[in-house]
Amino acid sequence: MNNLEIKTKKMTTRREFLGKLGAGSLLVGNAFRPGMGLAKTIKSPDKDRYRSVSINTHEWFGDIEERLDFPKEWDVNMHHMAGYKSPVLSGKDIRNRINSPISSKPLREIAAGKKTAVILFDDITRATPVNEIAPVVVEELKSGGIKDENILFVCIVGSHRAATSQEIRAKLGDFIVDKYTWINHNCFDNFVELGKTSHGNRVKVNYYVMQADVRVSISGIKKHGGAGYSGGAKAILPGVASLDTIGYNHSHLRGGLGKIYHNDLRSDMEDTARLAGLDFTIQVLINGKRQVIGVYTGDVVEAFRQAVHDANKRYRTEIAQNADVVIANGYPRNVQETGFEWARRSMREGGTAIFVAQMPLGHFTIHYHNERASWNGESFWEKQASQSITGRDPLKKAGQLIIFSQYFQHRDMIRYPEGRVHIVKKWEDALTLLEKAHGPSTSVAVYPYIGVQHEPITLDSP
Repeated sequence: MNNLEIKTKKMTTRREFLGKLGAGSLLVGNAFRPGMGLAKTIKSPDKDRYRSVSINTHEWFGDIEERLDFPKEWDVNMHHMAGYKSPVLSGKDIRNRINSPISSKPLREIAAGKKTAVILFDDITRATPVNEIAPVVVEELKSGGIKDENILFVCIVGSHRAATSQEIRAKLGDFIVDKYTWINHNCFDNFVELGKTSHGNRVKVNYYVMQADVRVSISGIKKHGGAGYSGGAKAILPGVASLDTIGYNHSHLRGGLGKIYHNDLRSDMEDTARLAGLDFTIQVLINGKRQVIGVYTGDVVEAFRQAVHDANKRYRTEIAQNADVVIANGYPRNVQETGFEWARRSMREGGTAIFVAQMPLGHFTIHYHNERASWNGESFWEKQASQSITGRDPLKKAGQLIIFSQYFQHRDMIRYPEGRVHIVKKWEDALTLLEKAHGPSTSVAVYPYIGVQHEPITLDSP
């Protein structure tokens, strides 16, 4: 295997994962990187000296389990979300929920008498297992009379970079990509202008989406600092909107975490979804292994709100207090998450904060809206020099900051003060730093999947 391969399979153990890699991959710490040589197994810890916990890493690239070792006398606590033991929905469960919509006709009735349909789905920066939902959606559209050749999948990248073919196969699964056509949204060209929202936003939406007779969206629920929670109308704005429409929404309107009722930014998104005529939405909740634990379908506003109320309860995670060491694992959304915020809430002054970012695509997504918004005429080097070193410190109260990642590149590090953050490619190296800084009574708080779980959030509704 010369290149990293995106996987669509469910969680595998590290032993199974390494067995599949074979020659051509070199194990580094508790994971892998492409390279020459044979895969090497990891030595088991000395059980008289160490204790271990397991976390999931490498979303979309095998979804493997990795072992983190600690001195045996340390107090290590896993902080799971409230709903981490929620039952995983079967295919039959998912089908039943799609056929029991909220404030909407069933999808097959919406499709009846129509000729064409688009199915909007989120990109790889979101953990939604679309491959488990899409086949049921296709079946319902066909039951309404829409033919296979008239069903188009559109990746709702918004102003992110375009998704690759490998990423799309991971999101949609082999059955869909081998039978149906997909395209990326292009935020720069080819729009239909639909009027203005109640907030004055001039709405321009993807031409191909607007030419379809039926519009369906599939997206996941997660916390969001502006829109309250992700999902719902975000499939249209920013999902398939023009960069100008996205820019107005993101730059001129204000929202807030947990605000889904009284939120100008989200209201603007919902106005846009109504103008675009989004017919049916599917909102997905997942557990810490990217497995489906909740599905809400139907009206883009009502289904979303019910999904959020459920997610708010299940994703809620109690926060540790004054821990010596805080470990936040970016899985299953490493490309956009940052773990140091969890340490800010949980860690004592002078403690150690560790962010686990074991994701081959790297940490930061190219976001064209952000690039446009930050443009001020300075050269790249002038902009870097103008950023305060102390202002970029992600956690001033930490005595030690560590990022455990085999995949961080220099471009991922330029936002941090030089010398402030230790980058380690092997957990053994992180453990060495920890043992130098902390004694035998050390307390450790582990947040195993911060791409899903969140701190207690109060919604702006009864």
